[in-house]
Amino acid sequence: MTDIPSVPTPENEKISPPDAGTPPPAVIPSSSEDTKQEPVASPIVKQQTDTEKKEVSDVPKKSGIQVFIAFIAILLGLIAVSYVFILWSLVEGNFSDPQFAQLLEMVGMTPAELKEKFTLISHILFGGFSFIFLIASLVKFFQWLMTSSSSVYRKTHIRKMSVFLIILIFLIGMWVGVIWIISHAEASPPVATGTTDPLITTQPTNVVGLTAPISVEFNLGNKLFEKIPRELVREIRWDFDNDGEIDASEAIVTKRFLDRGKNNGRFPVKVEVVYFSPSVNEERTYTETKEVIISNVAVEAVMKATPEVGSVPLTVKFSGEDSNDLDGEIVQYEWDLDGDGEFEIRGVDKKEVEQVFYKIGEHLVRLRVTGQNHDFSIDEKVIVVVAAEEKIRAEIVSPDSDFKGTAPLSITFDGSRSYTRSGKIVKYEWRVDNAEKSFIGRKMQRVFDIPGEYEVLLTVENEAGDKDEVTQVVSVVPLRDMKILTSPVVNENGVLEGKVPFEVTFDASKSEIPHAVEWRWDFDGDGIVDEFSKKTSYVFRAPGTYTVELIIVDADDNEFTTKQKVVVEKLGVVAKISATPSSGSVPLTVDFDGSGSQTSEGEIINYIWTFPGENPIHYDGKISREFRQVGVFPVKLEILTSSGVKAETEMFISVRGKVLSAGFTASPMAGSAPLTVQFSPSESTGDIRSYFWKFSDGFVSTDPYPKHTFTYAGDFPVTLKLTDSRGLVSEMTKTVTVTAAQ
Repeated sequence: MTDIPSVPTPENEKISPPDAGTPPPAVIPSSSEDTKQEPVASPIVKQQTDTEKKEVSDVPKKSGIQVFIAFIAILLGLIAVSYVFILWSLVEGNFSDPQFAQLLEMVGMTPAELKEKFTLISHILFGGFSFIFLIASLVKFFQWLMTSSSSVYRKTHIRKMSVFLIILIFLIGMWVGVIWIISHAEASPPVATGTTDPLITTQPTNVVGLTAPISVEFNLGNKLFEKIPRELVREIRWDFDNDGEIDASEAIVTKRFLDRGKNNGRFPVKVEVVYFSPSVNEERTYTETKEVIISNVAVEAVMKATPEVGSVPLTVKFSGEDSNDLDGEIVQYEWDLDGDGEFEIRGVDKKEVEQVFYKIGEHLVRLRVTGQNHDFSIDEKVIVVVAAEEKIRAEIVSPDSDFKGTAPLSITFDGSRSYTRSGKIVKYEWRVDNAEKSFIGRKMQRVFDIPGEYEVLLTVENEAGDKDEVTQVVSVVPLRDMKILTSPVVNENGVLEGKVPFEVTFDASKSEIPHAVEWRWDFDGDGIVDEFSKKTSYVFRAPGTYTVELIIVDADDNEFTTKQKVVVEKLGVVAKISATPSSGSVPLTVDFDGSGSQTSEGEIINYIWTFPGENPIHYDGKISREFRQVGVFPVKLEILTSSGVKAETEMFISVRGKVLSAGFTASPMAGSAPLTVQFSPSESTGDIRSYFWKFSDGFVSTDPYPKHTFTYAGDFPVTLKLTDSRGLVSEMTKTVTVTAAQ
């Protein structure tokens, strides 16, 4: 046997273990062919074997870390997908969709709240990651500073710092961009906070810079009812003058603005639509405003002519001093004295002019006045010039009629404008069709009971025996059935009674006037038209007796008139309660408001509320109460004034059980076979006691949250049937579409 030669080693030198991956030294065999020697295992070989065993034993630990990393990666991926989906929905305006808003309402959140929270989350995410990469960049920067210039790690540090800085800048840029996108995204559903300008005006369309008097028609339009179905609308309240009072209650209303009001021409028109929201099972209020701006009150031209009738040559003095401009002053007077359309005399000092007419006939004279705001108005008169040899002329006028109207038509005929060149007119004789006798006198009053056309003849005679005659045609149309429906209704005597402030809705839509084109309402008897719509509202704010007049004009310019008597009494002390809501599902929280109570005798100093089964509560004008039982509950309010006068009122709150309504979601709704769908009754409401699912492929389930697999292609109607404790049933069906496997 030959010994294995050893490698000489200095005494002071230690043998270092081989680097990983270095092969162990080979075993040198014996040079003798007859002798075989077992190889001696090197300690290094043994150490490597132990290391391999240790690495094998560490495999499960590395696999667990990999699983955890994969789980975190998937979770971050889902968060990123959700974040991108919400951001995309904001950009696309999906949050303005009412169905999406109803889904958010189920979790007690509005789109605006989701937008606010999403903004906060974006700040946290981008801010957190930006902070991490900022710290990482600073760490690499300090490592680079502290590493010697000869170190191989110096370039590595600066390279990693550059990468971190690039990522940091990219994150900050995305941060700013995302926040800008979110802030400019629309996240307000129409059913909660309004649509894009649904409040429109049709006559005129532009309500800025108007000139009064003017009538403006407001129209909620179809945009609102695309978002809120008409059948869900409970009440429409218009406020035209920002006084908190309801001025109209229709979807289309007309308001006439007579002047610039108390707010320098600004009229904030407000409409509130009270509607029922099925998703939350309660009433909500949609509000929209539009400002009408009256920038000018029209100037009014008023002309006087003295005389208006005479023989040639006729000298007439004209005056425009009665013209006015309520919000300024008249800056120009212009006269057209020859009727050719050209205003030949003009100037701020031309209030009065004089003209001599040398031609026989009728001469049209116009006065145009211009106001401070460059608006103008025209008044005109016809000057009658007769021949010098014309001795007498007959003329008929009427102070109260234009010689047409409905039967019975009462007209006063006046012949006082008849003219004689010399002396006096001593006789006025009137003859009317179908009348047996004539009438003698300067004025005559006649009532025409039967519809038709009548000729009225006037013959005048002067002291010299000269005569002249003139004929006037009177048109009498049949009496039409005119009706004014009111809310509140009239009493048994046909009189409408109330206390100030007394709001009345007037409706003329039931009047039988063929081809009606205009409705004129005069509420206070001042002769000025206040409204021009079929249906309108008016508030009487002072005690008194009023005669409301309605004039309906048809396509032939025939006018039909009717009147309604209104008696408005002193207010006294009136207790009023409003409740929001007045009905709903248990538990029901109701806000009561008695601040609408009114008194004309002192001030209200105490509100006393009485709820069922409880002692009276001395409280403020507003109070809230939660009803935890089903039923109808009376609520009383008594008010006490500083004059010692009391008044009380009562209203009823209806509390019902939760409405049973089936609703569910399916995820997914479509896919290829076999398709596994998760069903959830999360959209259902009410006191649910049992669930019954029918999948239309032969399977059913009573699990509230079933998961079902459709194994073949087709359209499968899925029905959810709910039953509550009272045995009431509600069903809903949706269709799942399954396509053939590809």
